[in-house]
Amino acid sequence: MAKNTYTDYEREQAIAAWVAEGSYAKASDITGIPATTIRTWHDTKPEWWSQIEGRERDRFEKEQRSLLTKIREKSLVELSERLQHGDERVSTKGEKIRVKVSARDVATIYGICTDKMRVLQGLPTSIPAKPVGAAGAAETVLQQIKGELKRANGKVTKH
Repeated sequence: MAKNTYTDYEREQAIAAWVAEGSYAKASDITGIPATTIRTWHDTKPEWWSQIEGRERDRFEKEQRSLLTKIREKSLVELSERLQHGDERVSTKGEKIRVKVSARDVATIYGICTDKMRVLQGLPTSIPAKPVGAAGAAETVLQQIKGELKRANGKVTKH
């Protein structure tokens, strides 16, 4: 429904839809404002657009964080329940039964949880690989020799 003028509220809704959906066409589908009109606002009023976009992006990101927090909390409750009581399955008789979570799955859960906890604490989540075996030992010795040569300022005596 194209028209000549839009209220501030309608324009802000168009920007909010653009922030949420990432395209003029989708924002147009949501608001009924032509995509070309929304694009024109973006291109011809950059200061106004940026101000509204920033506010709408902040609001959108807060909503997303809130939703993800709720999902995370529900996931942790469900995960804890499964670890304690087992996964729910349907038996060959059609009955719901509980089956212990496998050691592999428990180890995976533990590893992921540990990594995420370390990320939240600002700690490293991996150890850099070191060369192993004869080839690795040779590489280590070579690196040590190169370091010594650099320290000697390149003064190497040839025999």
